[in-house]
Amino acid sequence: LKSDEDGQSARLRGTYHGCWRGLYAEAVGEMDMSKKIGQDLESWTDTTLAGLSVSNDNQKSACILVIGLASGQLVSFLQRHSPNAQLQVVEASSAAVDIAVRHYHLHPSVLDCVSIMDPLEYVKS
Repeated sequence: LKSDEDGQSARLRGTYHGCWRGLYAEAVGEMDMSKKIGQDLESWTDTTLAGLSVSNDNQKSACILVIGLASGQLVSFLQRHSPNAQLQVVEASSAAVDIAVRHYHLHPSVLDCVSIMDPLEYVKS
């Protein structure tokens, strides 16, 4: 349970890397569990990336590369709100994908665009 500056609270689930850094450590992925995955975005980074990805109305189909799946929120949001976008997700860890599926209810259709490999190697190729 987390509260914001306005006193609004939500049941959030977060993914963190490394050792425990306290309740207010920055999450790699975060999701309000009262909403369906991809319905809203929690972090300003995800919101900004999504807005930039879908703001070009001149193209009917955008190609979007997402490096790192995290909770799957950004990819699920893009899939829901930009159905014509060609998404490619590169995630280094199969464990991260398992966490997104098991704990964030990532829809199996998202897995069709996920490649598990070293992102640096993907970009080099």
